[in-house]
Amino acid sequence: MAACLHATDVLYFLLVVKYIGEGYIVWDKASCIRCKSPAKEPAYTKAVLSDEEIELMKTELLNTDKIDRVYFLDLIDETGDICASIEKTIHIQNNK
Repeated sequence: MAACLHATDVLYFLLVVKYIGEGYIVWDKASCIRCKSPAKEPAYTKAVLSDEEIELMKTELLNTDKIDRVYFLDLIDETGDICASIEKTIHIQNNK
């Protein structure tokens, strides 16, 4: 299952870096994986970051220097079974 964690490790980090723009420091603060069943076939996930979430981050960072965001991913096999659930904490701060 470590390969599953590594495969999803950068998803939200990259999304935040891409869409929040310049003037911020972003890093992957924490990860937690909960294995539910062995993946015997390819597993998939979908990471979504809305425009509203990005705007909310920027608004919050007007009033504070740093924030953390927690995101959840499920790794799902081709039959629809959840193989693992992953929790990601992304840290964002103003670049001063």
